[in-house]
Amino acid sequence: MVTWTKDSLQAHNDGRTQNDASRSKVFCLKLRIKSLFLALLITTGAHASPDLGVRCISRTPLYWRYNVQYANNLPYLAPTHGQDPLLDQHWPNAGESIGFSAQVRNHGDQAVDGFEYRWKIDGLVQGGTRMFGGYVAQGATVNVPFASSWPQNLDDHTVTVEIDPNLLVSDSFRQNNTYTDSTNALSYSIWVEQGLYDRFNARLNGFGTRSFEDWIRWQFDAMRNDFARSVYPGFAANGILERIRIEEINVIPFDPNDLNNWRRYLDNDPHMFLNDGRWQFTSDRQTLTEKIADWDNYVNSFVGQIDWGLIHELSHQLGVIDEYRMNMPFPQANQVRTREGRELNSMHAFHAGGLMGGGYILPGYDGSYYDSHTAGYLNRNLHYRRGFYGEFLFDMPLRSYAQFFDGLGAPLHGARVDFYQKNQSSEYIYNTPTFSGVTDALGKFQMPNRLVRGTTTATGHTLRNNPFGQLSVVGQDGTMLVKVTLGDQEDFRWFEIIQLNEAFWLGNTQTTVVPFHTSIFPVPRGVPGVSFQNVALGKPTAASSRPDLAHFANDGDLTTIDHTWVPDPPSVGAWWQVDLGAIRPIGRAVVYPCAGNNHDWFSSFHLEVSRTGAFAGEQAHVPLESNCDESRAAGDYSLQRLTGLGNRVVYTFAPVRGRYFRIVSDVFQNWVQLQEFELYPFLGMGWIDEK
Repeated sequence: MVTWTKDSLQAHNDGRTQNDASRSKVFCLKLRIKSLFLALLITTGAHASPDLGVRCISRTPLYWRYNVQYANNLPYLAPTHGQDPLLDQHWPNAGESIGFSAQVRNHGDQAVDGFEYRWKIDGLVQGGTRMFGGYVAQGATVNVPFASSWPQNLDDHTVTVEIDPNLLVSDSFRQNNTYTDSTNALSYSIWVEQGLYDRFNARLNGFGTRSFEDWIRWQFDAMRNDFARSVYPGFAANGILERIRIEEINVIPFDPNDLNNWRRYLDNDPHMFLNDGRWQFTSDRQTLTEKIADWDNYVNSFVGQIDWGLIHELSHQLGVIDEYRMNMPFPQANQVRTREGRELNSMHAFHAGGLMGGGYILPGYDGSYYDSHTAGYLNRNLHYRRGFYGEFLFDMPLRSYAQFFDGLGAPLHGARVDFYQKNQSSEYIYNTPTFSGVTDALGKFQMPNRLVRGTTTATGHTLRNNPFGQLSVVGQDGTMLVKVTLGDQEDFRWFEIIQLNEAFWLGNTQTTVVPFHTSIFPVPRGVPGVSFQNVALGKPTAASSRPDLAHFANDGDLTTIDHTWVPDPPSVGAWWQVDLGAIRPIGRAVVYPCAGNNHDWFSSFHLEVSRTGAFAGEQAHVPLESNCDESRAAGDYSLQRLTGLGNRVVYTFAPVRGRYFRIVSDVFQNWVQLQEFELYPFLGMGWIDEK
């Protein structure tokens, strides 16, 4: 037995007698002779060789994770907790005797007559090199044990096993001979059908070997790397600190009389509550032909690459939610009405979502990274066993304010604000505000804390009265649409529970302020703002190319696919122009890409405005867009503008006066068509038409 402290990590006597040592020398000599013989076979054309690989490192004893049940959207511990102290222990006690066991499989096509191995704690060898003296047939699995004691805390420690460290076995692949786990890691059990398992074993995988065990190890390594690289100041300055490991890999035997016998095995899993997560590689097809097709398709798709969908699902086992459940991907689900009486139909879809389908990743990250919200939760629940799901959504400050600013950046005083929450059941947003109010001199509005049935989880998350009310831990009601109205002007913004969770995790547990930057401009009270009249409709047009098609872009036809202006060529600087017939103050433009494919329009463009039509340097320049697809299809809090309208994009800007308005491309892009372009005058503060 070794004591698990860094100061005392040293080699120790493993209790072997002198005879044991003699047998060891003979054994090593036999291995060397066998190795030379195998090398000779290889040089003469034979390819049979063993492949000793570590499947996983198991630990005893294991203790229960949380057994969580739900009632009325509230999590609670199952009645089993509190009846048996062992069910509430979760981790071994400091100094408790524990055992590790490395499962070693011979993946090769030749038997091995024994092998050496050694164990390490935190990189230091424990007890020297040891021997497994048994015969390991092709496809056989053996266990090599190691006894230790649990450390004083849950700080990071590693346990490593090295198979054949002195290279005495002529092994096909050596990258699977060494295996390292974090001892404080959350554990998974893996289940796989025999048919899929055999197919993985027959193919060279991305780990560089031929075994399912090494392939799944490669996937877990990718997940660990994703933890390390998902860095966020304030939430995960050093990445996600949680550790994961595989406790067991179970191969489900093939039964021709019960093709879906995996259900029975999983239903009778004896370690269901001992591991934090479980994932099965199974097919529920009803015929063998269909199952074989499923197995083949999966292996063909992923044997040589990381399955990020799998990493996504493994993350759920740690309590991480599908953040895309906060989305509203269908325009018709947003039934909030505008001042004109139309349903807004603005979608909510995260424009920079991470691996869990939402939240916010940093610039330079791609969709395989974890977002800041997920990273913040995982670090907040560090070293807690799993079983709860989404309970981190409960973390919100005691008082939450929304602060609104006008289009010039000043506090928006006296505006009416209406908050519409996404319905938990239908996932629609209806035209009835969840709560409303008026902004004060600083543009602030204190969001009300709505009554809930509260709870505090065993992982330290408290649901109390809050603006989102009685939450679903799945997250589908964690989104609100905010309508801001001042006089005849209105604007819309998205608000997510993410903003309150992250504020809480940054230390703002008592009070936080959520800013909203609107495109409402200051006008004297009683003076109208943006007109509802599209003054570009039917006016004379011109274009840099294909002027014969230019009139289609302001004829009022929003649906006919071939009634569009098509620039030829679609180059940088390509433009379409409308003559309003008089100098007018314009404060809003609406762009409709091709009705047949809403993607078919320039991704980046601007507005040029001239009083004379010369466009010889006298024109005003109004920036509009840098990512049209994002503005059209996505909508979330961080965009801070009206987005997600699907078939159009609305741009509201500081009013600019002119008669001739050009929309001008900033990029070269093929397959572009302009369905319709609308302009709306801004009325007020002395802005009037000039003939």
